[in-house]
Amino acid sequence: MRVRDIMHTRVERATPRESAAVALERMRRAKIRHLVVQDGSRIVGVLSDRDVEGMGSLRQVETVEEVMASPAITCSPDLTVRQAANLLRGRTMGCLRFSRTASSRAS
Repeated sequence: MRVRDIMHTRVERATPRESAAVALERMRRAKIRHLVVQDGSRIVGVLSDRDVEGMGSLRQVETVEEVMASPAITCSPDLTVRQAANLLRGRTMGCLRFSRTASSRAS
């Protein structure tokens, strides 16, 4: 089985300067756990609900940029699910961003 067989092609996005509290609320309403963080057309990271919730009081966290995981781990949709799982092993990330232009390895 390949990543392309299980991946979602419609993703929600946030900007680095967006309020972390607003981003978390959007994730909760959409019942999702991750947002791709995009600065213009460039993907700069991934924000998870755990990133924000793990920071304690949202009053101390101003922006998505302060808590997002960066850089986003990228893989090709041609990777096997096992290869993709190996990329995540040992990291505190629970998702991968895919890229049609990525090599068959990860970046």
